[in-house]
Amino acid sequence: MAGISDAEMEIMKALWAKSPQTLPELVAGVGVKNSWEPTTVATLLSRLVGKKAVVQEGERRNYSYRPLMRRGEYVRRELAGVLNRGLGPACPAAFFQNGGEPDSDELAEILKMIDDGDKKL
Repeated sequence: MAGISDAEMEIMKALWAKSPQTLPELVAGVGVKNSWEPTTVATLLSRLVGKKAVVQEGERRNYSYRPLMRRGEYVRRELAGVLNRGLGPACPAAFFQNGGEPDSDELAEILKMIDDGDKKL
């Protein structure tokens, strides 16, 4: 899945909270909350469909949308990417990509690597 902008993330959060949703439902929720016009919400949905983050189902004028990835899976992938970019391949971030949960030793090791890196700045 290609990078998701902050505005697109608002749509994703709404779909993770309740899915599927139609364009009017998303406009009434996330659109109103962010003062977005219906065309803005439609554009964001179109981008998310293009990025394969969201699937569009149904027939024209009655489309519904749902996310293709669970929120936890997305967060794990993003966090693993940040850790790998920031700490390098020695980072024990592989468990994020595999959906596992870090144990206390792995978390301590990650925090130590971050702290050590900050001391070198």
